[in-house]
Amino acid sequence: MILTAASFNTKIKGIEAEEYIQRLFNGINIVKNQNYLKISDKIEHRVIDSDDFTIEEKMQAIVQLIDQSTEENFIIFCSKNDNVEGIVKYLNENNITALSFSSDIPDQQKVENLFKFRSKNYIAFVCSDSANRGIHFDFDCHVIQFDSANNAINLLHRFGRTGRLGKKGVVTSFVKKEDYALLGKFQELIDNSQPVKEVFSKNRSFSKRKAQQ
Repeated sequence: MILTAASFNTKIKGIEAEEYIQRLFNGINIVKNQNYLKISDKIEHRVIDSDDFTIEEKMQAIVQLIDQSTEENFIIFCSKNDNVEGIVKYLNENNITALSFSSDIPDQQKVENLFKFRSKNYIAFVCSDSANRGIHFDFDCHVIQFDSANNAINLLHRFGRTGRLGKKGVVTSFVKKEDYALLGKFQELIDNSQPVKEVFSKNRSFSKRKAQQ
């Protein structure tokens, strides 16, 4: 039996998923390629300093960004479910068709919203980190971090929603002072073509270690 390593990036009962799978299936072959846990160097990362922005000012900036962009579709990541619904409402009021995806939404509605966005009849897909893994669209999207991710693994998966299959991609991040340490280290990985796992510990405690410094 052969399984790819793409899904082995979460913990199962406190054990690294990869180790757990190896214990569960004795002799299994886990296949990894040279790009495992790496970010494509074809992704352009743009940063907007948002320390002094209110939530409404950030939403206004997103509308302006979408209106001025050459990209047709956008995935907007939020850390809070409340922000997801607020942004969707604001975008729709500004004639930007948007759909939501978060843990607060019933599963059936999430599936329907996924299919609606895949139809390319909607411009924006606003979501929490519940949408950052395992979701694939056949077209490329401009990723916007309304809230910057608070750990390297979530950053990896958010960035992985664009620049797929060798295509160019764009990520725009609204960044506060407390976000720069993580994003700076993450940018080093991209610049040096290093996998996330080589720099961030298996328990993903970068934020904890940063707070203790």
